[in-house]
Amino acid sequence: KQSMTQLTLDPRVKLIYEGRAHKIWLDYARTHQYERNLQVFTISSPVDLQIPIKGKVPTSDQLSGGISLSHERQWLFSGALFYKRLSHIKDFARIDLTNLSGDNIEMLSGKGQAIGTELGFEYRFRSVDLRANYTLSDVKHQFEGINDGRSFSPPYDIRHDVFANIVVQINRSLMFTASWEYKSGVVVTFPVGVAVTKDLFDKENALKMIPVYKDRYNYRLKPTHKLDVTVRWEKQLSKDVLKLDFGIYNVYNQANDSFVYIEPVRKNDYYIRFEPRSKVMLPFMPFLSVTYCLN
Repeated sequence: KQSMTQLTLDPRVKLIYEGRAHKIWLDYARTHQYERNLQVFTISSPVDLQIPIKGKVPTSDQLSGGISLSHERQWLFSGALFYKRLSHIKDFARIDLTNLSGDNIEMLSGKGQAIGTELGFEYRFRSVDLRANYTLSDVKHQFEGINDGRSFSPPYDIRHDVFANIVVQINRSLMFTASWEYKSGVVVTFPVGVAVTKDLFDKENALKMIPVYKDRYNYRLKPTHKLDVTVRWEKQLSKDVLKLDFGIYNVYNQANDSFVYIEPVRKNDYYIRFEPRSKVMLPFMPFLSVTYCLN
């Protein structure tokens, strides 16, 4: 068992010019990454594995700038541009979830960049708060040992990201919240074919389907979108506070793909067709939360 200590500097510089109703800023930030996320499923999940990075750690140098305009605390508009240079980024030379020993995990080092823009809007009128955000980004990675050295979009390249939120304070005890979001589909690795094999020693004489992969990160899933709503009732009990939250996740039961796979479909005794399938893990889901705050 080896222990390793790394000391790095992550400087950040921000210049701000602020007027009565506007603000202009320019920002530079450097960050380092010490772990690489290994996804077990197509999407990020709580069971993902964090693999420590050895050698030169990935470095991100980001330059961004933007402007915001406001009016008497009633509305606010902001817009920004950003560029990020990625150095010594890591990806796995191969992925074998059956053997995650340190000797079996090999990482490649590459480079990349990200460029995009962010827009935001906030509006407040009496007991109603409205917020909306939009992010457009384009992320590219490049490794000599992946996809013949061609640049590609990594799994976390979300091209379009839209979020809208409304909060209504009905009275002192009751509040309503609704949130809608839309995201471009994530990039995954999809097989280009399937090899059919047979075990000569298998008594059941069953066929085995082995997926055949060519390029990595070669397929983008469909966009996802959903609507969540929550109603909160809050009661002051002497010094303590009681909160009841009732809500619905994914109100209109949008079938957002969680992961994809290949399934053989037998048409007849002589013809088998391989079709892509998807699974939905988070459908329409009501929930109830009770919180008691002690003061």
